[in-house]
Amino acid sequence: MTVQVDVTGFSTAGAGSATTDTFGGVSDIHSLALNVGSGPNGTAHLVLVVGIVGVGAPAGASTMTSVVWGSQTMTQIGTSSASNGDLWLFGLLAPATGTQTLALTWSGTNQMQVGCASFVGVNDSSFASAFTHFTANHSSLSPNSVTVTTSAGDVAMAAHVTGGNYSTPGNIDIGHNNSGALNSGAENYDTATSPTLTYAFTAGSNWSSIGVDVVQFAVGPPPSLPVGLIGLAASEW
Repeated sequence: MTVQVDVTGFSTAGAGSATTDTFGGVSDIHSLALNVGSGPNGTAHLVLVVGIVGVGAPAGASTMTSVVWGSQTMTQIGTSSASNGDLWLFGLLAPATGTQTLALTWSGTNQMQVGCASFVGVNDSSFASAFTHFTANHSSLSPNSVTVTTSAGDVAMAAHVTGGNYSTPGNIDIGHNNSGALNSGAENYDTATSPTLTYAFTAGSNWSSIGVDVVQFAVGPPPSLPVGLIGLAASEW
């Protein structure tokens, strides 16, 4: 079963100088506009991935302590706090459908931006099975880039941060925000096998990127017949 996108959503930057903020919901706080389960591909083996970018303070200034979708607590997939920005990826198996509110709590003064995608056809037998091959990359000069190891049928998703202004995604875009106090944030994804996810920006600046492999649900082979039944017509079983 190939992983398919359900819906994506992207926010503007949240409130500055805060340690809590909410996104989305029925009032669409910070323009997240995420209605999980409303896409064209059904809801079988549904998961949610949230990329979070600290766009209002230097790296290391914040620690994400809680991410909650509706009433469901999400689990951290991975994080990066290099000298060029704070990034997090969080995941959730079987997320509640609809326009839930995404609530973030963190320590340290910062300003958060989020980019989200829900996927169907994912190996949701366990959290560790659904989200693998987390990786991070840091450098300077455009574009951001991170290569995520995947298998055919998986999807890779990435979050990016830079001190420049984002312009052009090299993969399937979720969105970008250039209105942060110090940094800009972006998220994108790709269905190719082991893709390099990139996002171009203007003005030279250090950057960080993180990515994860969202793993497809494995459909096993059909059950085999007992040896004594092989070659018999159904009426002879």
